[in-house]
Amino acid sequence: MEWKYFPTPKILDPLLCVAYIIRSIPLLHLSKDDFNLDTNELWQHFTTGMPMGFQLSIIAIGTMVMQAALNSLGTDSVAASTAASKVDQLCSLPMSSFGVTMATFAAQNFGAGKYGRIMEGVKKTLWLSGSFAVFAGGLVIFLGKPIVTLIIGTADENVIQLSQTYFNIIGSTYLLLSVLFVIRNTLQGLGRRVLPTLAGVGELSMRIFAAVFMVGAFGYAGAVSAEPLAWLGSCAILIPSWIRAVQQLRNLQRAEDVVAGNPTSEQLAQEAAEVAPSESAMGVTPKFES
Repeated sequence: MEWKYFPTPKILDPLLCVAYIIRSIPLLHLSKDDFNLDTNELWQHFTTGMPMGFQLSIIAIGTMVMQAALNSLGTDSVAASTAASKVDQLCSLPMSSFGVTMATFAAQNFGAGKYGRIMEGVKKTLWLSGSFAVFAGGLVIFLGKPIVTLIIGTADENVIQLSQTYFNIIGSTYLLLSVLFVIRNTLQGLGRRVLPTLAGVGELSMRIFAAVFMVGAFGYAGAVSAEPLAWLGSCAILIPSWIRAVQQLRNLQRAEDVVAGNPTSEQLAQEAAEVAPSESAMGVTPKFES
């Protein structure tokens, strides 16, 4: 085997990470006790991971259905989507990162009983992610065409025009995608397993609808519209669930305030006593309804 084909980065990167952990992060050092099997913890990870994996599988099936519909429109449509999706992925990755961050943030603060911080974090993250979505949407709408021209050249004007159609539809709905990423990941971080999976079913349903009806009626624009429709279908399920979750978080925060001796009023204390049973006062982690 020639050395130029040796996967040096793939070997060197994890070794450097391990060395850094050994040197600088004692919290991640392994001990014998870490290898003891805790069936309850294992089951909790399993019941959390399986719905998330199933959700991704559902989304992948919807993508395959749409790809089949897109292929029926011809090579120009496929080429335009391939080129434009590269720019789209570059713009959507930061929004996805906001969502992943909120999953960890929500889980940590829920475990620590900082329920108010979760709501405040979601509010600020929605502003940040939404602002970026508006900026990125304007960027792809007004500068996407020149970028695609750099990728594929100017040989086929039809492909470039189709890619602009892609940017007009996708870029104008980035705000919806930013909301989807934040709310879905936050609910997953709070331990809600069923709703994000149902949201994946909503995405699949909308993609199938677009493949069956929109492509035939509107052609390439109908195929591209499958993505915003999928986001809309998912948000239609997630947003009502988040509104309910906010109410539960407020109730739990009131209970924590009462336990800490900081009720803002007698009425608040009475409400908290109704919503946060004695478990909270006893220090037991409250259950969050799915």
